[in-house]
Amino acid sequence: MATLHVGDRIYLSEGEGEGALLGVAGPGSEQMGACEGAAPSARFASECVFEVRQQHNYAAAKQIRALVESVGRSALELAADPAHRRLFEDREREREANAAAFERTAGREVRYGQVIQLRNAYSGALLAVTRRSAHVSKDARRVTLEAEPGEAAWLRITPRLRIHAEGQRVQLGDPLLLEHVSTGLRLRVERLGRLPDGRRELCAAGDPTSLKIERYRQHVPAVAVHVCILRVHDPR
Repeated sequence: MATLHVGDRIYLSEGEGEGALLGVAGPGSEQMGACEGAAPSARFASECVFEVRQQHNYAAAKQIRALVESVGRSALELAADPAHRRLFEDREREREANAAAFERTAGREVRYGQVIQLRNAYSGALLAVTRRSAHVSKDARRVTLEAEPGEAAWLRITPRLRIHAEGQRVQLGDPLLLEHVSTGLRLRVERLGRLPDGRRELCAAGDPTSLKIERYRQHVPAVAVHVCILRVHDPR
């Protein structure tokens, strides 16, 4: 059976019931939810397709976020302040290191217990568990797409069935759970109540929903293209 790899483009669905696809409500939307039925919409590629990324490091980004909250200034203002220049340079190096790590790990098999991130293939935003309460259940956390969520985007893949164990390869179609690393909450599709757009909300809560991952497109390594310039001598 096919296995999941870092760099694969995938889509998520409920592991039980309707098998509804999980995604946003079109380009520009950030609220995650479950569409009615398992049939993809015309905007499937922008709504529901995610790229599997390795766990990124956010040490410098976390320091900047804490600084913004403590001094009450925007990140843009702080970046222009010479006193904080090194911290923002560290963040740029951190981003470059994360990108390089993705190139190194892309194509490797994902295993249960591993922490991943899910990047929307259309917008580039990451699926994240926020600090805000969910729309439907106020005891749960809201799940959205965020441009720079930091550690809020860390999700651990855990098996739904006892026949699978941590360290084993994740096979496509396996029933599984996605656990938010920082809170220990797991992704859940609400059975009762609806979002304003009619979808069922995807949130993070104590009682999870079994999910399935299917591949949309397998990761293809980037091929380096070398251009050879041929000089022709004209004897005339």
